[in-house]
Amino acid sequence: MRNIKPIRTAYNNYLFRSRLEARWAVFFDALGIRYEYEPEMQEVGKIQVYNYIPDFFLPDLDLYVEIKGQQPNETELSKAAGWARDVEDIIILFGNINKPIGWFLAVPYGYVKDPVPILHRDYAFCECLRCGKIGVSANACEMPDFCNPEINLESTCFTITEYTEQKLPNGHTSQKLATACKKAIFYVFDDSRKHQSNFRNKTNTAGGHPTQKMINYAKYLVKKWNDEADSDEIIDIEDIENWSFEEVSDLINELIDEIEED
Repeated sequence: MRNIKPIRTAYNNYLFRSRLEARWAVFFDALGIRYEYEPEMQEVGKIQVYNYIPDFFLPDLDLYVEIKGQQPNETELSKAAGWARDVEDIIILFGNINKPIGWFLAVPYGYVKDPVPILHRDYAFCECLRCGKIGVSANACEMPDFCNPEINLESTCFTITEYTEQKLPNGHTSQKLATACKKAIFYVFDDSRKHQSNFRNKTNTAGGHPTQKMINYAKYLVKKWNDEADSDEIIDIEDIENWSFEEVSDLINELIDEIEED
């Protein structure tokens, strides 16, 4: 299978690592769902430790979101499972954004007993057709989890009797979601390098460190820069090992811009 290189995409003061992530941001904006992009990095896992940065945090839903173009592999699932155990629930949305909203597949994680996260499949965004709020739920459930009286005892949208005895309208196929999906699919982004260079992402790295992949990439860019730079502009490659995540990230962004301009 051919690997397609992700397209960095600037939108709403963020520089997204892929066009698909940017389209999900448009989707969230269309629904009025607040989000933070790459909000924080943490070390997760017990036996195998990973540095992991979820793609989004949705504060109104208290939910982290990971975006994947294809079904996540075992390593990607392990990272998400570690995040669910060590930090907070996370939902993985995979596949294109060009299907009816009720078909989006998702893999949210939660846990009952540490350290075993439990996997729930076929989650998707839906609308409560009584209060109008957008949330997530299993495809078999017609309303967001926080509106479900069996899950949230404080919900006043539906009574237990209504929920158990009456066929409810399907909130996964609401017009509001369909409109947001269509806007995300057809949104036209500004792909100019000048436009992209104005965007910088700020990830909260409390408790986290730069990944080895980041360090290796930074060293590669530094070597390329040093080979072309004047003697007074040389950067110490080995010193990068001791830099923070933010310092390495800023260096990568700066060198990419400088090398592209040259």
